[in-house]
Formats: sequence, structure tokens, C-alpha cells
Amino acid sequence: MRKAVAYGDDFEEVTGSHPITDLLARANPFLNGFDLSVLRVLYGELTGNAYLHPIIDEGTGLPAELWPLAPHYVEVIPCDDEFIKGYVYGVDSQHKQIFDPDEVIHFRRPNPGNYFYGLGKVEAAYGVIQANEAIHEMDLATFANSARPDYAVVVKGSPTGDQLDRFQQQVENRLRGTRKEGSFIAMTGDVQFTPLNFPPKDLAGREEIVEEIAAVFGVPVSMLKANDPNLASAQTGFAQWREGTILPLCRMDEEELNQTLLPMFGLEDTHCLAYDNPVPADRAYELQERQTAVAGGWRTPNEARIEEGKEPIDDEFADRLLVGGQPIGGAAGGFGGGLLSMDADPADSGGEAGMDGYFASSLLQSVRERKITGYTATKMLQQIGFPRSVAERMVEAEDKAADDAAKREKIHRMPGEPFDDCVERGIEVVLAEGYDRDQAVAMAYAMCEGSKRAGDEKAIEDVDLQPTEQMAALAERGLKLREEYGRGGTEVGVARARDIKNRANLSPETVGRMANFFSRHRVDLDAPAADPDHEDYPSAGVIAWLLWGGNPADPDGAGAAWAQRKMDELERAEEKADEPTEEKACGCGCETVTKAAKVYEWPEETKWYRLSIEGLEDDYDRLRPKAAEDEPTADDDIREGERRTPAMAIRAIVEDGLQKVQTRLVRALESGEVSSTPKKANGRKEAIRKILEDLAGVSGKMLDDLVAAFESAAIGGQSVGISRINEILAATGAGRISVPAVSDALAKALQKRAALIVQSVIDETVRSFDSGLGQTFSIEKEIDRLRSGYGYSRDRAEVIARTESANAYHEGQIDAWKQSEAVEEKHFLKAAGACEFCDAVAKQYGPGAEALPIDAPMVKAGQTIRGTGGGTFKVGRSSQGIVHPNCRCDFVPVLKDFG
Repeated sequence: MRKAVAYGDDFEEVTGSHPITDLLARANPFLNGFDLSVLRVLYGELTGNAYLHPIIDEGTGLPAELWPLAPHYVEVIPCDDEFIKGYVYGVDSQHKQIFDPDEVIHFRRPNPGNYFYGLGKVEAAYGVIQANEAIHEMDLATFANSARPDYAVVVKGSPTGDQLDRFQQQVENRLRGTRKEGSFIAMTGDVQFTPLNFPPKDLAGREEIVEEIAAVFGVPVSMLKANDPNLASAQTGFAQWREGTILPLCRMDEEELNQTLLPMFGLEDTHCLAYDNPVPADRAYELQERQTAVAGGWRTPNEARIEEGKEPIDDEFADRLLVGGQPIGGAAGGFGGGLLSMDADPADSGGEAGMDGYFASSLLQSVRERKITGYTATKMLQQIGFPRSVAERMVEAEDKAADDAAKREKIHRMPGEPFDDCVERGIEVVLAEGYDRDQAVAMAYAMCEGSKRAGDEKAIEDVDLQPTEQMAALAERGLKLREEYGRGGTEVGVARARDIKNRANLSPETVGRMANFFSRHRVDLDAPAADPDHEDYPSAGVIAWLLWGGNPADPDGAGAAWAQRKMDELERAEEKADEPTEEKACGCGCETVTKAAKVYEWPEETKWYRLSIEGLEDDYDRLRPKAAEDEPTADDDIREGERRTPAMAIRAIVEDGLQKVQTRLVRALESGEVSSTPKKANGRKEAIRKILEDLAGVSGKMLDDLVAAFESAAIGGQSVGISRINEILAATGAGRISVPAVSDALAKALQKRAALIVQSVIDETVRSFDSGLGQTFSIEKEIDRLRSGYGYSRDRAEVIARTESANAYHEGQIDAWKQSEAVEEKHFLKAAGACEFCDAVAKQYGPGAEALPIDAPMVKAGQTIRGTGGGTFKVGRSSQGIVHPNCRCDFVPVLKDFG
């Protein structure tokens, strides 16, 4: 549940009545929620597909009923453009009905062979199911034929067929039947009765069939057997079934409902549907974790009791952190000097116990911060009196906490914590384009990650991760010892040992696990059985060490040294990959984009026009040499335009506004107007309102200046638009068209666009500053951050300038074309080096493809573009010619037929 994770604790479970839960509880007048759920799951499991048809209430516009569609009567209508054009439902051709894609909720299990239909478990297990049916048919046939004959009767001599028939009939009359048991038969002649012996029924194949069917359906064999005497096996199988089968099934169902049903209620951004977790908690692990936390001094006894659902106890020690049974921060009751507080000076401790407690807490904190290894911390804790088992649990818990924190750090950002420079600038750029905050964050990450990924992967691939011959020999020895003694290492360790033995290239993640293993399990080599002279040698720890390519006789060499060395090389490779290079064009406006501008240029057809509108200093420096050589007149245009372009004016206006916002926020922090104390945090809303009032004058001047700059860019666009038409008309001998005045509609659009930029630069910047502070924060750090230019950089102003001058330029062209009545349509014109999303738009609307009416937007707000590289991009604001912020693409006119 990505949405729940993103909200953290800021969400509430709906326990009362709600339109969605009411609909799912009573799907329609004939099916309740349980009926619908069972049908949906059965259809999905058996056929791979389940379909729901929502009936929309015409009054409310919301789904009022849900009806299941039998999957064997549903047919998907594929489409080259839309993927799925619709669905056909009906028993036969006379009773078929066609539904649009948004009229059917399609639950589809993954199917690698077909993107339109899911793969059911019956289809996946078809072969073994047929084999099972064949066995049952054989058994039924056997019993239907009275099982099998038990004796063969041999009549010697040369009896005729009639004589044999009469003899058989006499034997059956005398002996066959349930009431003839114990009867005997007397006969004359030479007759011999021979018993027939058949081998017992072969059950091995039947067991394998049951296991294979169970595996396909994700059901443990123990659940299919009514007489399984092994309780532990049954309990384990039941737990695995809930975790490996039921939990993924719930996730698939809820994800489809969240993706398809919630938008029908308009709740996709604020709500999510989720099943209760069917996997029971690991009580033993949780209990051990709480015990370790209390013993280690990072959870109080009462906190642990509350987590267990028990009442807290009224005791002065129960609400204090304890280490070794003694409170941190001083003694209570009858204790002596007690333990030192983490904020105290160890020299002021009231005794040896205080020194030990302070030292233990410091050690554990160092383990969590990765300043020392777990092996070292365990040894040092033992030296100050902690039992080895307790020390190992304490260190292991801290080590796990550090791993979890590292994972969270990669995924989440705490409130108030800054993004890296590239992402922060990207967020500002996208916010300036009118996107909401969540979209801006996602898009900024995508832009920056896309620019880094190729370099990161290449740098990491250059690191040699093939195990050494020594490691291969050690792993092979470990495999032999494990097979001989039946202990040591996990299945994961065995799999890695085979890779190391074969000297297969390992992944960076595997190398990281190796380094972590050697660090955490070095203590295993201190066990008595780890000594080669011990009668129980080799210990499980020695064998596990060997499986990972380590040398127990030299713990700092072989695999341990290799893993650490490779981790250092990978870290250096990642650092090198993070260095700015000319290939990292992420499009967010950071410094790497400036260096990459050489590979991202305007289209040749409109380059010199665009330079006079959007040209900034780096554009002139880059293009003058080429213009002087290839385009002498363009060189003159460049020199003429160096005085000031509309983009230069926009950048100066935005940069000035950002600096004034920065200065006002610093003053608010220095004067205490914005407080860092929780008691005054609620009053910060009034302070922010006052800051915005003080910036009202800045907003007004900025609006006027931006309108003038936008009009300048639009007038330039009009001039260019008419020039391009006249060039085409000149070739046909038609007359020239004069440049019209800016229309009232365009003037209003420019005023509205300027107002949006002012709001982004002033209002949203201030509110973003406020939301990032949290309840408590450091005023000094915030002031340093503001003064260092964080969030108020020239880069942000430059990207706004490039984007908005391009928009105004394009709108000016469209305005002139509409007034000239000479242009009918337009084609998208992709810039050199453009991104995958621009490439996708070019394939749809570029020259040779579909043309758009001249006043139709090239991309629409809310539209999701699937790039040619597989990525997706949601458009925040409609645009006539560019696809995304900092885009340099354009369009070309399609003139009307005047013939």
C-alpha cells in the first residue's frame, strides 16, 4: 500500500458507513459482499480473469450496483491505439452486449503469454489435472469390472468350449455371492486352481500429482490430507498458505479496486482500500524484540507493556530506560550513583556502573550509526559484564534497526529534510508549471534518476565482482562439510556457495550481504567447536563462514577482505557516477543541464527564431560560432538580440522575486516571527499570513513586469508566425500577410499565466517553506539554508524563463495564424535530443502523422503520456507546443488549400 506508506500515520481507517464499503458489502439486490468476493476470487483463480460491471446511478453519477460477468462469456476487444477498446459479453451472438473499457473492472492474473487475458490456475495445471482424471477413470474402471480375478482354473485334457462354459457356470452358481462364503465344490477330472498375485497399486505417481496440483494452486499438501498426523507440518503449511497465497491474492484484489473503483467516486488521491493482514504476527519474534529493546535501554518497560496490550505499572523504574537493569541518567530509590545520562559527562558519573551504562549505550548508538562493527561492539559489551547471548541480541537489534533506517531513507524523506539539489530544483521547476506538490516530487525524482541511472549502472558494471579462486575452493569445502555433517548455513548461504564455487559474477547486493555476514558472524568463530582441535569441529559457524568464501583460520582475509574491498570499489564507483557530466541532461534546470545544453537544441527549422525569444547567455555563447560559419544573417540576429530577450526579462523578474521572498523569510526567522517551539507552532499560520501580506507589493510589481515580458514574447511569436507563412506563400506567388495586433483572448491568457507564475514564486514558495518546518526545527539551520540559496536559485528562474517564454511565443504564433485565416492545422516538431515523451508525441502528431487544429493543445492537462522508453508522464497544464518544463520542441503550420 504505497499510499498508506506515503501518508505514514496521517490516515484514518473508515469503520462506519461509507458509499464504497456499503457498495462492496451489498453489491446488488441479489448478491451480498461475500457472494461477490467469492465469485470474484473463484473466477480469478480458475480462469485467470474476473469481471465486474458497475451500474452508475444517473442522479449521483456514482456506482450503485456491482454485477459479476462470467469470464467464459467475456471477450476483450483489442485496439492498436487504446490497447483495449472494449468488452463483449453474452452467451451467444444473439445476446451479446458491448461495454466500454471504463464500464468493466477487469481483475487479471499475470499471464506472460497474453496481455489481454489472465492465466488461470486450471490452465497452468492442465496437464497434471488431466493425469489425475486419467488415474481416477482407471480406478473406476477397475472397480466397475469387479476389480480383478483372484484364481486361474486350469482344466487339463481337451475339453470342448461347451464343457468349459458349463464348468464355469457351475463354479459361479456354487461359489459366487456374499452368502456362499465357506462353501466347497467337488469335482472329478484333472482340474488345477492357481491363485493370481498382482503387485500393489503404485502410489508414488499419485503423490506427485497431488503435490503438483497443490503447488500450482498455492495450497500446502498438509491442508489436502485429512489424516496428516504431523501437527507442526500442518501449522507451518497453513502459515505459508496465508503468507504465500492469500496475502498476494488480497493485494491483487485491493490494487485493482484502488486503481479502477476508487476513481469512479473521485477518491483515488485521498482514500485506499485495504484488506486486514491475513498473516498472523510472529509472536515469538516480537516478544524477543521487546525484551532486547528493554534490556538494551531504548524502550522502557511500560512502553513494552503497552505494546503487549497490558496496563502500565506505577513504578519509578517502569518509565525509565534501563541498561543492564539499571536506569540511564542516574539512580532511583536505593541505588548508588546510578548510570550517566547520554547528555552527561562520563567523568561526573556516580560510580563504575554509571560508566558501564554510558559506555554500553554509546556502543549501541555507534552500531546503529555504522561507526563500529557488530563484532567489535559484542566483544566490548562482554568485557563490561554483559552475557554474550544478551550482547549479541542487543547488537543484532541495533544492526537490524540500522538496516531498516537505511531502507527507509532511500524511500522516504522526513518532513523538513531537504531533497538533493537536482530533485529540489526539479520540484521547483514543475511546481512553476502548475503541477501539484505530489506530482512535482514524483516527476523531479524521475527526471534526476533518469539522468543518473545510465551512468550509475555503467560505473558499477566496471567493478569486477567475480570471486577469487581461493574463495571458490573455500566455498567448495564448505559445501562438502555441510553435506557430511548436516549443519551450517542457510539455503541462501548454500546457493551463494554454489555461485562462489563456480566463480559466477555476483551482484552488488550479494556483495553487500557478504560483507554484512562476515561483520555480524565473526563472533561465531569464538565458539569452542570452531577450534580445529575440538571434538565437535567443525562448528556450524565455521561451515557457514566457508560457504560465503571466508577462511575461518584467517577471518580478515579471503572472502571477508574481498567483500569489504569490493564494497569500497562500488562506493567509489557510485560517487564517480554522481559527479556532473555533460551527458546528464535531466531537464530540471540544475547545473548539469547547463553543461548538457549542447546536446539539447531547438529544431533547425525554428532555431534562430527561438533564439531571439528564449535566448539566454549560454545560448548565445554556444550558437554564435556556428551562426558565424553557417548563418551569417543569423549571427547578426544574435548580436542584435543580445541586448535583451523576453526570456532574459522573465528570468530577472523571477529571480528578483525569489530573492525578496528569501530576504523576508530570513527576517521572519531572525526576529522570532516564525517560532520553533511547539507551543507557538499553532500561531505560525498567522505569521505566514503576515509574510504574504508584506510581499503583496512584490507580487503586484512582479505581475505587471511578467505581463509585459510575456506580451513581448507573444508579439515576437506573432511576427515569426507570419514570417513562416509568408515564406510558404512566396513560393506559390501568393501575396504577403501583415502582422496583426495581439487579440484580447491572448492578452487575457497571458495575464492569467503571469498570475500563476507569481502565485508559484511568492505564495507557494512561502507555504512550501512553512510546510517543511515541522513542529520543531532549528532556526539557525533554516537561516543558513535560506541564505545558501536553497530553493531560491537562479536555476529555478532560468527554467521558468525558458518554459514561459516558449509558451508565450507559441501562443503568439497561434494567435497570428488564427487571425490570418491562412493556417488550418499544425504538426509537432521534435527538438534534437528530445526526451522519450516528446518522441511519443512526435510519433502521434509529427510530420507524416496526424495533424491537429491550430488552436488545439498539443498536450492536455491531466493527460498521461507513455514514453517510447516505457516511462509515463502526467501533463500538468495544457500547452500549444511544448510537452514539459524546459522543453524546446515546436510545431509547423499546415496551410489551407487556396487553389
